[in-house]
Amino acid sequence: MTLPDEALGIASSADHPNEPPKHGALGHLSADEELQQGVCTALIEDRELDSRHIGVRVSEGTVILSGSVISREDWMRALRIARDFTGARAVSAEQLRIDDH
Repeated sequence: MTLPDEALGIASSADHPNEPPKHGALGHLSADEELQQGVCTALIEDRELDSRHIGVRVSEGTVILSGSVISREDWMRALRIARDFTGARAVSAEQLRIDDH
């Protein structure tokens, strides 16, 4: 299923969407790493969303969602969760596909 461009957010060029965050100097998390962990936690804790196949990357405050969900409603829910998270400057869901079979 293809969604209109305005529903997709911004373009991104994520190379490794499911790569876990790397710790910065002295083991402290960067703002992007904290945002990634927070969005991942929010997606996992949402009882109405199956987030097992959603990858999350963050680059300069932009949350990049990838992987797949089973419905347009889940796609919109994941997008909304990421957009509503404090610290997210923008959200790209171009790499998050709907697998409705």
